[in-house]
Amino acid sequence: MSSKLPPLTPRTTLRLDSKSSRGKSGSAKLRTVILEDPLTSSQSATLGSFRSSNSSHKDHCMKLLMSGYAEAYAEFFDIVDLDEDGQDFKSSDQLMVLLAGNLSACEDSLSRDDLQTAYQQRQHLAELCIQQSALANAQRHHIQAHAIAKQSKSDALLVDSLGRLANIYRKQERFVDSARACEDRLALLKGIGTFDDKDEITRASHKELAEVLQIIAALHLDDEEYGDHLDVIDRAEASAKLSGDHVLYVNILLECAKAREARGLFTDAIEHYNKYLGKRKEMKSALDGKGQAIACLGLANCYEKEGDIDVAMQYLRQLVSLCDKTGQKEIACYTCSNLGNLLAERGNLDESTQYFEKAMSLAREQDNLTLLNEIQVKAGIARAYTVHPRIVKKLASNTKEDVKQLVDWSLARKMIA
Repeated sequence: MSSKLPPLTPRTTLRLDSKSSRGKSGSAKLRTVILEDPLTSSQSATLGSFRSSNSSHKDHCMKLLMSGYAEAYAEFFDIVDLDEDGQDFKSSDQLMVLLAGNLSACEDSLSRDDLQTAYQQRQHLAELCIQQSALANAQRHHIQAHAIAKQSKSDALLVDSLGRLANIYRKQERFVDSARACEDRLALLKGIGTFDDKDEITRASHKELAEVLQIIAALHLDDEEYGDHLDVIDRAEASAKLSGDHVLYVNILLECAKAREARGLFTDAIEHYNKYLGKRKEMKSALDGKGQAIACLGLANCYEKEGDIDVAMQYLRQLVSLCDKTGQKEIACYTCSNLGNLLAERGNLDESTQYFEKAMSLAREQDNLTLLNEIQVKAGIARAYTVHPRIVKKLASNTKEDVKQLVDWSLARKMIA
């Protein structure tokens, strides 16, 4: 993903220069329908061709065609009969009336060069489709509304249109397209003069962009071939900061640290984890203890990788205490196991054993046999590393007492086996 996303490429092109003639009575009758309230029906059925359409659907098509609304007729047929989301608009006559009325009214507005009204009617059609969970058709109307906004050269309509496009793409889980729309909107806002609510709209756009980029980054967190992962999460951090949403900003700081740790950039990860913990103190009431635990664990891992075992153990001890207070058993289990391992490497078998036993107890409480077996293996290896120097020492001493202890230990091992 490049630092600047490419411009939007609409799937559908709208003819904006229609000058079709139409019957006055038919046109007036259909235009009044736009005043009706949108439906909230969620009926759905299968699609069919015009040949298999019900009589009501055919009537609406013929009324549009006979009244001179050629473009509205073609689009009405396409929407009702070929919806990509599997929604059947033919199952509701009232919904078909609303669609036909809005389409014909929009064509009328375009023929009069009343682009602002045509834009509003297109967005109304999009909302009708969203209520029916017909997101593909909603996207279609948003794209056509965006084309009208561009022809109008109205900054206000373009800002609104790009915001709606970002939203519909996000609903469709087309996150890259959503990010593009957000970036285009922010670029437009930056280039136009001051107006009411500009700052509020700018902050809201930064927030939406940060959220979408955060999703994109999360989807590629473990994808080593996705080289732009850090660029994406860093842009999310920058937008979150500009959004004024402190909770979002702090949470993305944590994601930045995790991303660097995953890429082996331990020094940078330590910096971001500490930055997260520092910002977190300023708003402790708004965040739970899980983020703090993740940051402490990340710091311990990074310092261990950097070879600073003393600092790593310090963070692990803090984390054990934190998890005891917050009841985060899964993190506590991993922490105790890791701390037991480091203590064993330092030759502190007694304290190491205590932490391994606590880790095994937590694994049993979670009924996690896989984790329990893993901890038992680590504990066994740690004991072996600790016992080995003692055996060598006793063999070297060659005293009667040391030899007897070695024989007793050997017999005990055979009995267990």
